[in-house]
Amino acid sequence: MDERLSRLAAHYGIEHGYHDVWGHWRETSADTQRAILHAMGVDVGDAASVEAALAEHERKRWTTVVPSVSVLRRHDLERGLRIHLPDDVLAPRLAWRITEEGGERHEERFNPATLAPLEDFDRDGLRARALALPLPVDLPEGYHRLALLDGSNVVGDGLLVVAPGECYLPSRLAEGGRVWGPAVQLYGVRSERNCGIGDFGDLRRCAEIWGGRGAAIVGTNPLHAISLHAPGVASPYSPSSRLFFNPIYIDVEAVEDFADLLQAHPDLEAPWRAEAARLRATDVVDYDGVGSTKQRMLERLYAHFCARHPAGSTSRARQFAQFREAQGAALRRHAVHEALHRFHGKSWREWPEELREPASEAVRAFAAEHAQEVGFQEYLQWQADLQLGAAQGRCPISACPSASTPISRSRSAPTGRKRGRTRSSTPSAHRSARRPTSSTPGARTGGCRPSCPSG
Repeated sequence: MDERLSRLAAHYGIEHGYHDVWGHWRETSADTQRAILHAMGVDVGDAASVEAALAEHERKRWTTVVPSVSVLRRHDLERGLRIHLPDDVLAPRLAWRITEEGGERHEERFNPATLAPLEDFDRDGLRARALALPLPVDLPEGYHRLALLDGSNVVGDGLLVVAPGECYLPSRLAEGGRVWGPAVQLYGVRSERNCGIGDFGDLRRCAEIWGGRGAAIVGTNPLHAISLHAPGVASPYSPSSRLFFNPIYIDVEAVEDFADLLQAHPDLEAPWRAEAARLRATDVVDYDGVGSTKQRMLERLYAHFCARHPAGSTSRARQFAQFREAQGAALRRHAVHEALHRFHGKSWREWPEELREPASEAVRAFAAEHAQEVGFQEYLQWQADLQLGAAQGRCPISACPSASTPISRSRSAPTGRKRGRTRSSTPSAHRSARRPTSSTPGARTGGCRPSCPSG
């Protein structure tokens, strides 16, 4: 294999190969490396192009003072974060500034000459040095911002993720105990009161029943967001977002506004209960029927909520505002995306060009013009969050709404957008796939575009 091409591929996060389930090494071919690099926008048409791409990548790497994202475990903070200082930035007195995710700031001066050297670079007129910058050992776990300053000038900044040394372990397990619990496919649960699909109210009841028998956890199928507009189209393993929940699982009658609405409009009760009974009587889940029925009623509930609880006027209005503020920009982007999807359908790649970028002026104008729909999507996530939290509270350890496999927690559907990801970070010519296993020897694709490591 071409060593230079292989090196370039490694720079872009392309693995050299993998061991399959039988222990055989499967090497990534040069053709595959070229195809993936091309999809990432890297010119690898000939040897000269590969050399040029390598030189450009190395120059970009060595002129990047602070990585855009750095992940350190707490015990590695003292050892230091790798930074790159070109000759023109090697000032005798620099400073670092950390802004914690909670807003607290820390700042301290340092002399680069006292830092431990890691590597030197001197090529094509660029000289730079890699150094290890020690950070405060008491920095809390979380997502922080790190900036390097030369006086008042920011010479580099990036996201600093401080992770625990190991995954969280509930105290009962950490003390050597064991726990057990059932796995519930929530969509398949039927009760005397649901709307043809299991909901968060049913999950709460499952937690109560199994908790009474000594279970400490309840596992579920993936509950990530899928639009009510077309709930039967997307796989739960390919959600529109993995940050938020599927509103089809909202227990409509448990929403606080439901009782208020029926009190004001008692004529709505009989048709609602009749339709819910019809949907419960089907042999299989009628996703489109359940989705449209719940959407109509939830829209009524939101309209009733807006009329009864104008912004800031009541305790519930303030609770909703607090939820929106706590979820921040991620919730807003998700809500706008869902509103756009309802109006335009299909994949966002087939929407009008000006609506494909989350930060575009056209998207901002759409959100302002359709503020009621955007607010409705935020309201759905508020109710889902409240109800899932109530269900989790019924388990001695927790209800565990998790995917049956880790892969479902790490991707979004082609029709969705994760954290407002833009087109450039999802190569359109490729699909992600899971490695073959002994039970499924063929590679399985999820119909999802992979993330671009350089995007």
